[in-house]
Amino acid sequence: MVIDSDKYFIHSNAWWWGVAYRIIRRDGAGIVGVNFDNSMPETCYIDGLSVVENEKGKGIGRSLLELCEVIARQEGKTFLSLSAEKDRQWLVEWYKRMGFCIYSIEDHTFLMIKCLK
Repeated sequence: MVIDSDKYFIHSNAWWWGVAYRIIRRDGAGIVGVNFDNSMPETCYIDGLSVVENEKGKGIGRSLLELCEVIARQEGKTFLSLSAEKDRQWLVEWYKRMGFCIYSIEDHTFLMIKCLK
């Protein structure tokens, strides 16, 4: 998958702990964060995946996750990880359909992992 710069804007910040990317749809319909922490060389962490309510069900979330995967692979990562709140079971099930599995359980969240190899 090639990242379409007419459809997405990608902003990156270098921090002391690593690099953070924000992928934003230019039409404002969705956003996601991809973080590369120097202390976790094989894994990138996804956060802040959000799709505008009236745009849900159109594949926007899926395409944003696919872009995260493209960037992670380009960076040589083996795993994607994210957190999902336990009480948002519909979201946990959606992440499972996207290839994630529950890795560990915290108080109110599941840590979910997807293997890229």
